[in-house]
Amino acid sequence: MYTGGAVIQGADPVTFEPAGMEGLGRDKTDYYLLTEPLHVRDMASFKILDANVCGKDHHIWAQDKLDYYVGKQASPISDSATFQVLQSWYAKDAKQVYFGGNIIIGADPTTFVVDPSEPEKASDKNRHYQSGEPVP
Repeated sequence: MYTGGAVIQGADPVTFEPAGMEGLGRDKTDYYLLTEPLHVRDMASFKILDANVCGKDHHIWAQDKLDYYVGKQASPISDSATFQVLQSWYAKDAKQVYFGGNIIIGADPTTFVVDPSEPEKASDKNRHYQSGEPVP
């Protein structure tokens, strides 16, 4: 399989098909972002959370019942039933707050909000954050 002249390593050409957003494909065993496999652990529950990001940033927000996917990185979800993308690189569930593929240690998911005018900034009842890092 090829995309943009590049080989999609490991993709099955017989079962490969586009998968709901620019740059994303799937075959019988995995999803692929551009040429990279995502190594999806639960294909049946995989869903795209924001279909618009790949076209502009070449990353993806998606999840299955075990992991969430940002860019080409899979990260475990604490509570998949409540997982939601907030804005930019921020997401949260009932137990944790995430920036990209990292957990923001100590962030309060109940009060965590992203600044709509500056999406890299966020805050909760305890502190402010810039690009996922606490700031004084």
